[in-house]
This record gives sequence, structure tokens and C-alpha cells, in this order.
Amino acid sequence: MTDDSMTFGNRLRLRRLLLGWSQKEMAVMLDVSPRAVWKWETGKPPILLTQEAVDARLIRAENQRKKNLKK
Repeated sequence: MTDDSMTFGNRLRLRRLLLGWSQKEMAVMLDVSPRAVWKWETGKPPILLTQEAVDARLIRAENQRKKNLKK
């Protein structure tokens, strides 16, 4: 689904859009501020979290969302 040449910000934005989340909703799921999501999507890398940590949090959030939808 994603191209290895895509930047972290572009991959994050694509995942967010595919999930139908606003930046605020993604921020809540990742336990960060909406401003952090905006910064990452516009090309500023995470400072306190690694990109891998953000990806891991997003995977957990996506899995939790799927579980909630099944209920």
C-alpha cells in the first residue's frame, strides 16, 4: 500500500486518511498533540518519539479500533 520512497509524514497522512481520522483523532489515538501530527505530516520528524514508536502506537490504535468495531 505504501511506497518505500514516501516520507514518514506522507505515510502517516495516508494512513490517517485511509482510516478516516482527523489530525485531532489521530493525535488522541497516538497520545500526542494535534500539533505534533500536523508537524509530522508537514515534514518535521518526531522529536520525543522515534518514527518506529509512532508506527507501533498507530498499529495498536488501529487494532483497538477494529476490536471496538466488532463489539
